Amino acid sequence: HLRDVAKAHIAINELEKEIENNKVLIEKLTEDQALYKRNLQVDKDGTKVNAIRLSALNSADPESIGKYLIELSSSFKPLISTESREEKIGTLLGFDLYIRSRPGDQGHSNDYYAANPAVGIKYNYNGGQINIDNPKLAARYFINAIDRVDTLIEKHQSEETKKKADIEAYRAIVAKPFENEAELKSLKEQGHALEKQINE
Repeated sequence: HLRDVAKAHIAINELEKEIENNKVLIEKLTEDQALYKRNLQVDKDGTKVNAIRLSALNSADPESIGKYLIELSSSFKPLISTESREEKIGTLLGFDLYIRSRPGDQGHSNDYYAANPAVGIKYNYNGGQINIDNPKLAARYFINAIDRVDTLIEKHQSEETKKKADIEAYRAIVAKPFENEAELKSLKEQGHALEKQINE
């Protein structure tokens, strides 16, 4: 029983730390969600307007944007093959847009992400890979990535609820009395009585 209680105390401490970290993350995600919702526009058909601005491309045409991103995903390379490289390539709805290249077993691999510079959480979609077969879908990569903020908040809130339930289960273990408490007390008393007899 004492071992179970000790394990439960350790688990409670770990879960409380995780909940605290999770709360900080949810606060950051909520800040990003507010920025996203504040800047998001929807057209008359209900489609989210993709107001992407790329530093190296002076065009709002989705086809041109998608073709540029597809080309960049194959041409962007690190300056030194064994190092990573990341570069800001534009903005969307208050978020900075990046491409990064990382070394791997089969050469380098590129992926894209968006981040609110004030918060720093990196949002990607489809593992950071754009649709290289369809420029219009490629152009919507970043808005799809940022749009995941709602799902991420729900996921972390659900995790927090589960962890709180786990804490309550561990607290029940800690609060549960030792079933053989009376027997243990009796044995201790008998032990003390024997010790007294031996010492006399």
